[in-house]
Amino acid sequence: MSTRESFFVCRFTSPRGSRTAHVRAWDEREAVQVFREELAEEDLRERGTIEVVSARDRRRIQTSFDPAAAQ
Repeated sequence: MSTRESFFVCRFTSPRGSRTAHVRAWDEREAVQVFREELAEEDLRERGTIEVVSARDRRRIQTSFDPAAAQ
């Protein structure tokens, strides 16, 4: 369990393109949640993949993004 926030590089990729953000969060799961919220605020209407990489130890996770599920 983390005792302080870390920085994460979050990337959304779809057939139409990609978006990248730097997110500050406690762990990879929270970084995914924050990034999903940002994508929903941008009214992104396409499915794709979210990849999150820890800036500290380079751990990486990957998950899907479905705008219908974000609403």
